[in-house]
Amino acid sequence: MNFAKDQYAGLVKIQLQEEEKKLSKLESELKNLENNKSKLEKTIETNNETIKTLDNDIVIARSNLASLNNELGSQKSELEKMTEGSAKDERKKYVSDLEKKINKLENEIKTKENKIVELKNEIEQSKNAIPGNLSEQEKMPEKYFYSKGHKNNIEVKYFDKNGKLIYKEKYAKIDIIFSGGNYNIYNQVLKVAISVETIWQTKIYIKEDGEYSIKVETEYDTDLFVDNKNVFTKRFRPEDTKITDIKLTKGVHNIKIQSFLNPIGYTPFRLVIKKVNDFRYKPVSYYDYR
Repeated sequence: MNFAKDQYAGLVKIQLQEEEKKLSKLESELKNLENNKSKLEKTIETNNETIKTLDNDIVIARSNLASLNNELGSQKSELEKMTEGSAKDERKKYVSDLEKKINKLENEIKTKENKIVELKNEIEQSKNAIPGNLSEQEKMPEKYFYSKGHKNNIEVKYFDKNGKLIYKEKYAKIDIIFSGGNYNIYNQVLKVAISVETIWQTKIYIKEDGEYSIKVETEYDTDLFVDNKNVFTKRFRPEDTKITDIKLTKGVHNIKIQSFLNPIGYTPFRLVIKKVNDFRYKPVSYYDYR
């Protein structure tokens, strides 16, 4: 009895550590999202302040431009009345300098107007990004701590040694630790047989075409089938364990896992996937189950 209790205590400790890891990741991702939201809000605030400054600059520049244009018109009118000589040459140079100032001021106004358009676009983009950011924050807890009741699309069937169906139920994803002390299958299933064959059947969504490696993380004899092809076999002896890569197209694919549930030893399962050239496996996302 102490052996079972120690096993259960060890399992709870592992589960607690996993939940703490999830919480840490959740807090980290939420912090990143909050920081990004703050940056978006800061962009809106800073850009609005800059736009006000530029608007004021443009008003002053247009006033100066109007004065310069008036002066230019007056000087050109006087220039036409003057006779050739040094005085007229000096007036021509003055008119030329006025024209340069006007051109420079017009270019400055145009540059500031273009900057205002750019800043307004950034404001619009930031405003549009904030609802998506808030939506991600709302979904973040569900990403790490989901309820089975949200999306129970994985059918699990339990069979005795004669192949008779003992019990069936549904789960949200294949990332569950089965324990006789913790789940309702204890009374329904494990009282009937010491060890039962268990079959998980579901569908997962593949986001893009490619060659994939898919397996089940478990300590027990297990076979994994993708579209009826055996792509993973786990056996007690390491040399008997094998993974077969499979080419998958973008879309929905059938998954079947055959294994055993043991009431004495706890039976953890996790379905993981990676592209062949990727370094590490990742759990199949909650949102990719169909």
